Amino acid sequence: MISSQKYIITQYNENQFTLFLKNGSYESKSVLYESIIKTLPHSFSFINPEKQELHFQASQKIINLLDFLKKNRLSCEQCILLIGFLSKQIQELEKRGYTIIGFNLQDILMVDEYVFIFMNNEYLFQIHDRTPMSCITMLIPFQKPYFSSPELLQVTSLPSKLHYKSCYYSLASLVVYCLLEEYMFKGNEVKTDNEIENILKPLYSTKMYWFLKRCFASNPANRLMLFI
Repeated sequence: MISSQKYIITQYNENQFTLFLKNGSYESKSVLYESIIKTLPHSFSFINPEKQELHFQASQKIINLLDFLKKNRLSCEQCILLIGFLSKQIQELEKRGYTIIGFNLQDILMVDEYVFIFMNNEYLFQIHDRTPMSCITMLIPFQKPYFSSPELLQVTSLPSKLHYKSCYYSLASLVVYCLLEEYMFKGNEVKTDNEIENILKPLYSTKMYWFLKRCFASNPANRLMLFI
């Protein structure tokens, strides 16, 4: 069993597991579960509505990213997979009219050392009227994620609105931390464009570099999760 304040993962067969989100409504749980099902490469995944849990497969081991990084580093190949899986999950959430506001390492599950899924429905928010300027609205107090965005850090009162692409910056910050061991924020101080460019120098002109640059756009409406 793997347990945290947000979820419980239980193994009930050789390669079969359940994920139970502890907090939030069943609606928020099911939206996140559905995005996970669409993101996982294994075909055997389903939601048990009675127990409000997700059943899924894993062939080797499951660990959250925080515990993995205590003893290991992600390789460049694993960081590319991290981008691929989390980008896909965000897109699946957007199809359902939702997005997230950021990431904590313990909220990311690493399955078989190559699959990555996000599982904190407390960071899940509904998107209002999908347009290029669509926003989410935060109405109640919340804990800001470790990997955040400049506009989220500026939120000091509620209710407050946030562009639905704000989390693209959070994803890029997570990747930079895992790959380059650089944290994009010190307190609430946001890196300047020149500082970001200096951090990304080791990756210059690679596909990874351009992906991160698109996600770090200062205007959230201009951010793109595009790895080509």
